[in-house]
Formats: sequence, C-alpha cells, structure tokens
Amino acid sequence: MGFFAYSKKPWGGFLHALAVIVLLGIGTGCGGSHRETKTPTPTPTVVAVEQVDAAHSVSRRIAQKLDLVGTITSEATVTLSPQLAGKVIDVPVTLGSEVGRGQVVFRMDPSDIMAQMEMAQAKLEQARANLTQSQAAMRQAQATLAEAEAALGMKDGRLPSREKVPSVMKVKVIWDNARTNLERYQDLRKENLVSDQDVANAQKDELTAAADYQSALLAVDQSLAGLRAQQATIQGSMATVHASQAAVSESYAQLAQYQQQLSQTTVVSPVDGVVQQLNVTRGDFLAAGSVAAILVKMSPLYVSVDVPEAASRSLRKGQRLTLRVDGGSGREISCTLTQISPAVDPRTRTIRVKALISGGGHGLRAGMFARVTLFTGVSTDQLVVPQSAVLSAGDKASVFRLIRDQEKWTVQQVDVQVGQTVGSWIEVKGDVKAGQTVAVSNLGGLKDGQVVKVKAVPNPPFPDKAN
Repeated sequence: MGFFAYSKKPWGGFLHALAVIVLLGIGTGCGGSHRETKTPTPTPTVVAVEQVDAAHSVSRRIAQKLDLVGTITSEATVTLSPQLAGKVIDVPVTLGSEVGRGQVVFRMDPSDIMAQMEMAQAKLEQARANLTQSQAAMRQAQATLAEAEAALGMKDGRLPSREKVPSVMKVKVIWDNARTNLERYQDLRKENLVSDQDVANAQKDELTAAADYQSALLAVDQSLAGLRAQQATIQGSMATVHASQAAVSESYAQLAQYQQQLSQTTVVSPVDGVVQQLNVTRGDFLAAGSVAAILVKMSPLYVSVDVPEAASRSLRKGQRLTLRVDGGSGREISCTLTQISPAVDPRTRTIRVKALISGGGHGLRAGMFARVTLFTGVSTDQLVVPQSAVLSAGDKASVFRLIRDQEKWTVQQVDVQVGQTVGSWIEVKGDVKAGQTVAVSNLGGLKDGQVVKVKAVPNPPFPDKAN
C-alpha cells in the first residue's frame, strides 16, 4: 500500500523518563524492567520501556485504505419555473431553506385569472340554461309529432296508404252506405214504393258523403305536410340542443383551464429538498418558463470522490467507504460504492467514483466537502509502532530503536516511512524489525548513540476492529 504524510506531534524535552516499546510484528517479544545502575559517565535520561505481546500482534490484520477528499452530491436537482407570466406576491422561503414535498416556494398574483374564471362561470350558466330550453322545445316537438303520427295511423314511423288512414276509412264507410241507400231508393221508385223526393234526398246524402270522403283525403294530405314540417322542426331542435351541449362543454373546458391556471399561480416543491438557488422576490414580474428557483433533492445523497489511478484495480461496486465532514459531529458515516467511471481523467490521472450515503439525518447537504476513507483491501502482519514512537520533522519521520548491551541501553535513530494509523498505532517501513524495542517518550531530547535508562510502560490498546 502507499504511505501518506504523518501529522506532526510536539514532544517535550523536559520529561525525565523515556518510554520505549517493542515493535508489533511477526516475532515474539521479551520484556521486563531493569534496575538503574551507576556509570562513570554523566547520568543518562531515565526512560521507560514498553514490552509488546508479540503473539497478539502477529494475528492482527490491518485494513488498507486511502484518505481522500470528496464532495456531497444529490441524486437530482429540480428547477422551478412559472408556467404563466405574472407578478410575484409571496415568497415564503429563503436561500438554503429546507422544503418538504408540496411546500409553497412562491405565489403569483391570481386576480386576472379569477376575473376570467368568473366570466367563464357566467358563460357556463348561460349555456346550461340554453341547453335546458332547447331540450324542452325538442321534447314538445317530439310530442306533437307523436300525436300526428298516431292520428295518421303510423306505426314505427311508416305511413299507410291514404285509404287506410282511420279518419278516411270512417268517412268511406259512410259514403259506401249512402251509395247503397241511393241504389235501394232508386229501385223502390221504379215500383212506386217511394216518392221522387225520397230519391232526391238519398242522392243528396250520397253527394254529401262523397264530398266528406274527398275532404278526409285532403285532410290526410295536409296532415302529412304538417308532419314533415314537424319533423323538420325536430331536426332544428336537435341541432339547437347539440349546439347548446357543445357550448356547455366548451364552457366547462374553459373554466377547467382557468382553474388549472389558478393552481399554477402557487408553485410548490415536488420533492423534499433544499433551496439551492432563489431568483425571485416579492413584487418581481416573472416571464413564463423563467428559472425562479433550483432545489436540491435531499435523499438519497452521494459522495463523489476522485481516486488515484494506482488504486483503480481495488475498486468494485459495493465497496465500503466512510466519511466525515468538517464542523460535524465527527462521527463516521457509512457509504457504499455504487458508480465507477470507466475512464481515467487524463489531466488528474484519477477515476471518479460515487458512493451512496447510508441512512439520513446526518445534517449533510449537497456541495459539502467530506473527508473520505476508501477501504481498498486487507493486509496481514503489517509492522506497526505506537504513534508516540514516531518523530516527525517536515516530510521525514524516524523512530529511536533501543539497543541493549549488557546493562546499557543505547539509542539508534532510524528513518522510516509512515503509513496508515490504527487507533494509537501507526504503520512504518524502514530498517526496523518486529520485536525491536523503541522509545515512546522524550523523543525530542534523544540523539543517535545516546545512552539512556529505560522503564517499561503498558502497550497502548490495539483496536478490536483493525480491518
């Protein structure tokens, strides 16, 4: 794995004891305390030696990780634009406000639309009254037609011959009887059984019946003409009804359009989000389609990170990340890698990845910077020392090995490269081996080759979850 800059820690030069510790690694360690002895040389600094349990360190696995900087992003942004031109009368939100789905972002003046709605409502009522009147007229015309058809003996709208019309048939019977009666009187006159006056009366009756028959036929013709006129009236009434129905439908559609426009004067948020951009204030006149506000969707949130090309082979979907944000609670927030760019940025030699932030309520917002830890794998038996054993100077780091020669302890400074930290421990690479003893205090006062006295101190605890 790569190694990264180790943060500096000041070490006082006023301590009278130097704590030392056995490096954590593969081999087993030895420990113990040593009594202080006098030498002819000046009294050395008293230090403490910490003995590490080597068996404990060998079985540890250290998760390999990259510390990166990312940006919190949202799944989507929503642009709010008025669908109608008009004057803004209310803006109940401010830049950065959190808004819920359905919450009002701004309102436009609805007075003109409401006036048009009133006119449309009056027009609708008039159209409905006209429709009622035309329907009544059509029903009356249909009733009159039905009476005329019944009088003519029509069935299923079909007219029989004129001779079959009931009124004509009735008169025809009377005429036939009158003719029969005239013939009988003429025969009786030949036998001098009736007078000439009786024959004349019979002739008069027959002529009258014949005239009535012709009148009945003429009445049928007149009724047929009236029937056709009534049918034409009904057709006209039906056309009027259809026109009235169309006017009512048009009025309803127009009223619905104004109602929709009225609803559009109140612009609400379609999502739970944050007002990222607000381009409107009370009194502004907005054109239809202009950008009034931009909202950022609050959930889900992602963190976008540029990963060095060298670590690209370790990337996989579902990989675990954690993040922290400056000014937050300091608590690690879990993330899951969901998107990996298929190409390397030729300028930065990095790969853009995106991870889904688990859960909600973290106080995160799109655009925030985050400190991201990307776990790239697990390595066994990494050499680690307590962080207090590393002396940093600029971009260099070193540890002080403690070499024992009989009863004497000598300091040997060794340059190292530092890697990741695990709790109170830090990974190092250099001329240091597992099981060696190093100083953990008073580092600023030590010099290469210096003779010191030592004292054992307890190991710092190793995290339970180092992988």
